[in-house]
Amino acid sequence: DRQLAHFLSTELFPLADVVVDIHSGGRSGLGLPWSEMHWVDEPEQRREMVAGMLAWNTDWCCVYIDIAGTGLLVGEAERQGKTVVSTELGGGGHVTAAIHRLARSGLANVLRHFGVLAGEVETRESLGLPPQTLLMATDVSDYLLAPVSGLFETVVDLGQRVGEGDLVGRIHSLERPELEPEPIVAGNDGVVCVVRAIATTEQGDNVVVVAREADRSELE
Repeated sequence: DRQLAHFLSTELFPLADVVVDIHSGGRSGLGLPWSEMHWVDEPEQRREMVAGMLAWNTDWCCVYIDIAGTGLLVGEAERQGKTVVSTELGGGGHVTAAIHRLARSGLANVLRHFGVLAGEVETRESLGLPPQTLLMATDVSDYLLAPVSGLFETVVDLGQRVGEGDLVGRIHSLERPELEPEPIVAGNDGVVCVVRAIATTEQGDNVVVVAREADRSELE
């Protein structure tokens, strides 16, 4: 891992202007298929990243933070001043045919947007699609963590709009099934954009993410 990290950060990244990091939600989470980016403070870098994120033409786009610490690929690329575009496509260890198509078409369009591939850049309008929904999950309270271990029950759907204090899930005790399940409630108004895919849950696991809707002007 250290050798790979060293090679990426000292050999590949210095050669690049744009870094694309494609994720599929992993095994533990189900998410809305989106293109994404970190919030970065440098205005021009952020504008380029917003434009690249939108060029994927996903229905949803998300600006997020890392709640598990630093040291990830995108963070190092951003530190070096690169334009970074990432995704979360699929999840729960499964990628559908529709997600494969979105990954292929989105990546090709992003590369056309940055001039790597020849051809006309497609937009939501040219594709006959409605405007994208922009989400921001930039506060720690947007990420709901399991207060206890047990079996997680989701009571909301991806894309569902919820209000602060709304019930979004429950954790049932395996050792004490007679106990009332531990409620998980939204910490803010917003859109459910991630739910845990695996019922078995350890204390501290992220079980739900609720992001607020944003306007492009807030990002630039």
